[in-house]
Amino acid sequence: MAHIANHASARIESMDLTRCTTITDQGFQSWSIFQFPRLRRLVLADCTYLTDNSIVYLCGAAKGLRELDLSFCCALSDTATEVLSLGLPALERLNLAFCGSAVSDSSLRAIGLHLLELKELSVRGCVRVTPTGVESVVRGCTKLEVVDVSQCRNLEGWSGLVAGNGGVVAVPGAGSGGRGMSGGGGGGVGRGLGIGMGVNGGRGGMTNGWNTAAAPAEKGRNVRFIAVADGSFRK
Repeated sequence: MAHIANHASARIESMDLTRCTTITDQGFQSWSIFQFPRLRRLVLADCTYLTDNSIVYLCGAAKGLRELDLSFCCALSDTATEVLSLGLPALERLNLAFCGSAVSDSSLRAIGLHLLELKELSVRGCVRVTPTGVESVVRGCTKLEVVDVSQCRNLEGWSGLVAGNGGVVAVPGAGSGGRGMSGGGGGGVGRGLGIGMGVNGGRGGMTNGWNTAAAPAEKGRNVRFIAVADGSFRK
């Protein structure tokens, strides 16, 4: 890692270090005195010995990252997710699948507050995620297009409903959400993101205030959820 920093920091644009289990925090510490201005994509999937310290060093060195894959980095905690949310504001794709303690409702709130360019997010297999955390991301990340929530056990009932509707959730635009909003036609009272179940002629269902009708909300947008295990996160 030190060799890469010394000789390629100014030139490297993409790096895939999947399953490089010999990489530790010490390797990323060597990055802390360099800048990687061209680095846009970094894959650290299954680098199991990386801790929150590595994410701190990374955020200082590569603020222009657009895509980051931390799947199966099980030694990370909520702190890592909160640090990258603050330190990598240009992220468009973030993979946190099977990251264990790194993803909870608290860290998802941080993502929703700070990663405003985010288009794709995977929290597949993250057992601490609940509908509250997912709602925080969808409301905050207004450019979000795809979310992988498959194998999140606290979302089983909710994700089943979404999957039954083709994985599309209509998200209200500004001024459309909030408690007590009802949809046209069939009506129904929603909570949180809910615009009532009457959207799209009453088709679709509601759980935790999410409208799963396929029609987009007025002045809003559609977000595609991958809610089954065989779904593909990458387009």
